[in-house]
Amino acid sequence: KIAPNYKIKKKLKKLNLPNEYIAIHIRSTDRSINLKNFLTKIQFQEMIFEFQIEDMIKKLPDFINQITKIKNVFISSDDKQFKYKFLKKLENKFKVFSLNAHYKTKNFRQTSGEDFLTELLCLSRSKIIISTVGGAVPNSASLISRKKIKIYKWTNIANLKFFFKVIIVVIFYVKRIKSLIFNKKFILN
Repeated sequence: KIAPNYKIKKKLKKLNLPNEYIAIHIRSTDRSINLKNFLTKIQFQEMIFEFQIEDMIKKLPDFINQITKIKNVFISSDDKQFKYKFLKKLENKFKVFSLNAHYKTKNFRQTSGEDFLTELLCLSRSKIIISTVGGAVPNSASLISRKKIKIYKWTNIANLKFFFKVIIVVIFYVKRIKSLIFNKKFILN
């Protein structure tokens, strides 16, 4: 059993999450790209264009209502600005919970380890996780949970934007192949 320390327990108690809620996981600091930088910035197979995140913000209330009757939503994010946009979009239609995390917006990693662990525990207690790109955080939350959590990755949801996921994956693998070829030539010489 995972037992949080006193500081994290205090934050969890202050959040006062209900028994049933869904979680929104917004991963963007190292996973979001735009049309100007996507060729150079794609470094992972799971990346998301900023306009896809904006689309998610716009369509999320309807998507939530399609998949569940739960009206309690916890928002977890590594980006202060996107978190604020999601809060504003959801607060009139759902009861929204969010950790009062401290963001260091000039840093690559904007949240502290303590806030990250608190949010991870909150994700692990949710019924559903809707994530921008999925990845290790929602999967870890599911692993430490004692129940089955349904995880939706926005980049996998079939819509017109799915085409961009395919482009990202192709570019990722082309870059990997190029790197392998270059490194092999370099090693042989």
